[in-house]
Amino acid sequence: MKILKYLGLIIICLTIGVNVNIAYASANDILNDALDDVDTNELDNYLKDNSDYFNEKNINIKDLVKLTINGDLKINILDYLKYQFSKEVGFFKEVLLTTINILIVCIVLTIINYFTEDIGKDSVSQLVVFFSILIVFILATKDINFIKDTLKEEYIKFDNITRNVNGFFLASMVTLGKIGLLQFFQSYSNYIIGITTRFVYNFTDIMTIVLIVIVLINNISKLVNAKLLYKFLKKFTLTIFVLYIFIVVINFSVQGYILYKTDNIFINSIKSLSPSSAPVIGNAVNNFFGLFVKSLLLIKDIVGFIIILFIYSTFGSSIIKLFIVFILYRATAAVSEPFNTNISNLLQELSDIMYIYFVCLMTPIIIITIYYSITINFLNNIFG
Repeated sequence: MKILKYLGLIIICLTIGVNVNIAYASANDILNDALDDVDTNELDNYLKDNSDYFNEKNINIKDLVKLTINGDLKINILDYLKYQFSKEVGFFKEVLLTTINILIVCIVLTIINYFTEDIGKDSVSQLVVFFSILIVFILATKDINFIKDTLKEEYIKFDNITRNVNGFFLASMVTLGKIGLLQFFQSYSNYIIGITTRFVYNFTDIMTIVLIVIVLINNISKLVNAKLLYKFLKKFTLTIFVLYIFIVVINFSVQGYILYKTDNIFINSIKSLSPSSAPVIGNAVNNFFGLFVKSLLLIKDIVGFIIILFIYSTFGSSIIKLFIVFILYRATAAVSEPFNTNISNLLQELSDIMYIYFVCLMTPIIIITIYYSITINFLNNIFG
């Protein structure tokens, strides 16, 4: 009897093991079928050609899908940030050197100003203050011009790259069917990105020029005080960015939701025609197609994540540079305050302008990131 019990237990274990292996093998086969149906070769090549990070890491979408299934996905935003910061060490040193020079000028001119005030020559003291502001502004002009040139180049590049990536994304997603949401996403996002690159850049260019003029007037002239005007224009500029993002995203969400509902009805009508009425065959077919569609959606999620990471990697260098300049100027303003409040105020206001440049560059990137997130979420709801 004991032998029969052990024999029965062995048979049960073998049966369970075989079933698990068959299920695992079938799941892998379905995933491989889904991978074969999604053409990502052109997208892979385009990403590598336009991003040093993707090229150096040899990022391949299909390999990432397989790594994700095995729980070995190691690529993430943090990994990219470490990579990009390591490449910006030279730029960080250049900006740091500029801020150190500003501090040296600040200290030297403060000492000169102290002695001129001590001997009672107000005209000389005012002249020292004027030249201190002028010298610091000239030193900062190099960084301001660099940021303006970078912003212009990045906006042109962003327009071209976004249009190309949208086309590749749509081509990769045709396996999901001729979904109206995808076509709407491509046409609407291309249209909005075109408007954004023109409106946001031109608006920022005009407002920053006006703000720089006001900053110089506030810090050099004692006859005119336009500090309230400066604060108003700064808040107005940032508010316009926020409102623009809000309006564009809300409009996309509403129109996208209507198409999502339309596509959802279409997909559900197809599901209702599946042979689910037959208990055994229907369940088997539904399980197969359900797993196949979920595999496609997993690939789509990873493609969406990769594109978002690609956009940040393409423009990450400029984003990090703008952020470095903003932080260093803000820190220099704080350090220089005990020595010279005029220079400290100037640096504070210049750092505000650099922050506006930073937000200007982030605005279209935030919009396109939200677009992909909303589109991917809608597709998950349609097929999920």
